[in-house]
Order: sequence, then C-alpha cells, then structure tokens
Amino acid sequence: MALITCPECGQQVSSLAGKCPHCGSPINIATICESDAPKTTRIKKRMWPVWKWIVAVAGGIFCLIGLFFTITCVWVLAGGYNEIETSIIGQRDNFKNSEEKKVTEAWNFLLNSGTLKSPASARMVSYTITEKGDVVFTLDSQNGFGAMLRGRCMVMYSNGRPYIATGL
Repeated sequence: MALITCPECGQQVSSLAGKCPHCGSPINIATICESDAPKTTRIKKRMWPVWKWIVAVAGGIFCLIGLFFTITCVWVLAGGYNEIETSIIGQRDNFKNSEEKKVTEAWNFLLNSGTLKSPASARMVSYTITEKGDVVFTLDSQNGFGAMLRGRCMVMYSNGRPYIATGL
C-alpha cells in the first residue's frame, strides 16, 4: 500500500481506496501513476556545420582587419605621426610672429640643403635661436641605413638670409 495524491483535492489517499475520503472523487490508479511519473524529454542539440564556423571566424578576422586599417587611417590623417605642431614646420602661410617665420624658413632651408640623408623622414623635436640669429634644431631623422637617430643641425644666417646648414 502506498500513499498517492488525489487529482481533485490534492490530499494524500491510499492506493487501495476506490475513491478519495476527503472529496469523494473516484481514484484510477493507472491514471494517477502516469500523471505522477516524471516526464523525460530528450533535448536535441543543434550543432553548426563546420563550414559555418569557418565562415564566422573568417568574417570576424576580416572585420578586425578592417577596423585596424580604419583606425590607422584616421590616426594618420589626424596627424598622429607628428611629434610637433605642423604649423611650426611651415604648413601654412599666415605667420603670427617673426620668430615663427624665421624657424620655418630655416627648417625649409635645412630640408632642401642636402645636409640630411633623408629629409622626408625628418621630424623637429625642438629649436633654439642663438644670439647671432642662427637657428639650432634638435631633430629625428633616418640615417643611410634607415635607423632613426636624434641629432642637431644649425642653420646660419648672413644679412638676414640663411646661407649654410651644418650638422653638429
């Protein structure tokens, strides 16, 4: 003899009773046993085919490469590769004062004088104007082997015009 639950009132009833003593509902043991038995359902796993995984991974790599190139292009266009303000190098014509004009003139003279092996790679770090009016630059530039080096160059003036550029 076992105790089962009445389907109508939910009270405990003997499995040998023909009806529930609490509510009078007839008890069919076969129906109750089926309803009390835990139902098991098999969950079917859904797997992606291999080709879908390959396409997904390739698409992700392609998106990352595109993002890298986009960020790099924006950084270069924004001038992120320069260490100094481009206005000092002479990228604009309206100068605020004579010192800026003189530095720009000396920088352009230095780049066109043949003193540097790779003028296109030159980046000005700092400059100093001497008491005589000569301009001394500290700059980074590539040597003949392609290595970036920091050096100093001086542009000397005579009669208000640059006439010689030399490495220090």
